Amino acid sequence: MPAGARVGVAVSGGPDSLALAAVAATVARRQSRALTLLHVHHGLIAQADAWAEGVMQLAAALGTEVAVRRVQVARDGGDGLEAAAREARYAALADMAREAGLADLLLAHHWMTKPRP
Repeated sequence: MPAGARVGVAVSGGPDSLALAAVAATVARRQSRALTLLHVHHGLIAQADAWAEGVMQLAAALGTEVAVRRVQVARDGGDGLEAAAREARYAALADMAREAGLADLLLAHHWMTKPRP
């Protein structure tokens, strides 16, 4: 990554992306890079507004920029709601990253499996 390149973190509001944002802010400060937190508001669950607010509060606490984008998710697509939400999210993140002039965008995702017997 070129020196001074802007970097972003996609932050859902869940523990994995919150942790990534906190670590990225520390690294960005050490490398004198600007950091932007990006949040996509799907509006699919009752807590959606609270998650967006939490991401904005985290950005303020970390001293970073933040962008929040509301999206409409097609509820009648053939691939299901989760796939439609993912498609809307990735399109919004790509647009926000481009608009913010980000060189890189970090994504976090937790993976849960059942323990093997």
